[in-house]
Amino acid sequence: MQLAEPENIASVTHHAADPELSYMADAAAGITPNRGRAEEVVALDADLVFTAAPSAKPTVFMLRQLGIEVVELALAESIEGVRDLVRRVAALVGEEARGEVVIAEMDARFAAIAAPPGPRPRLAVFQARGHTAGPGTLIDEVVRMAGFDNVATELGVAGAGYLGLEALVLAHPDMVVLSGYRSDQASLAVQLFDHPALRTRRDIAVVAMPVALWLCATPAIAAAAERLAGARGGS
Repeated sequence: MQLAEPENIASVTHHAADPELSYMADAAAGITPNRGRAEEVVALDADLVFTAAPSAKPTVFMLRQLGIEVVELALAESIEGVRDLVRRVAALVGEEARGEVVIAEMDARFAAIAAPPGPRPRLAVFQARGHTAGPGTLIDEVVRMAGFDNVATELGVAGAGYLGLEALVLAHPDMVVLSGYRSDQASLAVQLFDHPALRTRRDIAVVAMPVALWLCATPAIAAAAERLAGARGGS
């Protein structure tokens, strides 16, 4: 939505209008939503369809059999990957210059984040169901850019991994970042967020990160980095 005018966008995923999942929910509100069903997409008469990889292969196959151009986009695992993804989409929709503006704005926000000298605080990312992110992930790169050492690295987690509550508490991080979909609502996925072992520790700062800022590897990752850097300054 940052790379095309609304009138040139036939439809977006229904998730795009959910502010818990999308940082552009307001912009998506006026665009026809879809749930990724082939019959929906065909009815839209779109010239180009973007889908996340991996997506429903039967749907993608059917659309291509009908002559519809489908581009599968893999999630970026680094900031450079986000730049590449923006450039690829911008080129496909004929908005290369617009893509460079989006990248420049993102990079300017990154450049404004300067970690202070001295020891780096230790941060643990604790997502729904105990998921975390180690080296080789976009989240890890952002954590380090914001001036933290990632506890997942100390614990031997590489890529996307799992961090149990006991391991988290025993690691004694300086800060824990909680990030879960609708974490304000009771669910098994986020019940550990309110565990006394975590919430009663006065020596561990707890910060909430909106899922929308780093779920889908978009330029919104700059806002996630700013949020972490701000929390570091206030810790």
